[in-house]
Amino acid sequence: MKHENTAFLFYIVLGIIVGSVSLYLPSPLISLALAVIMFFAGGFLLSKITKEKKELRWLITNGGWLYFFVWLLIWILLFNLFPHP
Repeated sequence: MKHENTAFLFYIVLGIIVGSVSLYLPSPLISLALAVIMFFAGGFLLSKITKEKKELRWLITNGGWLYFFVWLLIWILLFNLFPHP
């Protein structure tokens, strides 16, 4: 599998996981901070999976923008399905 495809799939799955976890955090700012931290941690993990060091620009264009979109989509969807008091 090409590195670009691996990055897209990796960031989609990571966005779903982080979006689900963000539902249980007490503040939207903490959720945003978690999303940013996991993006960079995911980039580090992705470089270990592909065995190549990638630049930040490559990570953003090959899945980073999709990661934040999926994270926000899942977080909003779950927040509306399971509202907190």
